[in-house]
Amino acid sequence: FANGIIQGSDGNFYGTTAVSGNGNGGTIFRISPTGQFKLLYTFCSLAKCADGSTPYFPPVQSSDGNFYGTTYEGGVAGGGVVYELTPSGTYTVLHNFCGQSGTNCKTGGNPSTVIADNKGNIFGTTVYSDDVVFEITSTHQYRILYQFASGEGSPFTGLTLASDGNFYGMSQDGGGRR
Repeated sequence: FANGIIQGSDGNFYGTTAVSGNGNGGTIFRISPTGQFKLLYTFCSLAKCADGSTPYFPPVQSSDGNFYGTTYEGGVAGGGVVYELTPSGTYTVLHNFCGQSGTNCKTGGNPSTVIADNKGNIFGTTVYSDDVVFEITSTHQYRILYQFASGEGSPFTGLTLASDGNFYGMSQDGGGRR
C-alpha cells in the first residue's frame, strides 16, 4: 500500500510503500503527471535491511532538491533510518536509529515523518527508545533538539514547522506539560 505522495519541484509525484519490493521492505517510487510509474529504490536491498525497511511516510523534498525520509525499521541497529535520495537516484543512509524499545537509547528509535526547512535542514521525531526531536543539518550532522521526559508521551505524529519559526506537534500517552 502507498503511504501518500508529494509533488516534487519537477512536477512528478513521489511516494513510498511500506511493504513490497524485492525484500518486502518497501519502495520509493515516482509517477509522472501523465501516469508513468518508475521504481526509484527498494528497501532491504542490503543484508539484514541495513538500508532501512518499512517507510510509513512519503519523502519530503528539501531546498537542495534531494528527497529525505525515514524508515520505521531496519538499518544497522534495527530502529529505522533517515535517508536521502538524489533526483539522479543515489540513495544514502544519513542516520541509523537504535532498535529495541527500552534499551535506554539516547538518540531515539523508530522515526516518524520528517519535515524540511528552507535552509536544507531536516527535522523529525522518534517514537520509541527515549523519544526525541532531532535535526539532520544541511551538512548531514545528527543533533537532538529535545528529549522527552517520562510522562510527556511519545510524538507519533511528527512535527509542523509554523510560519513563526517554531515547531508544533502532539504526543500520545503523555500527561506532563512543558
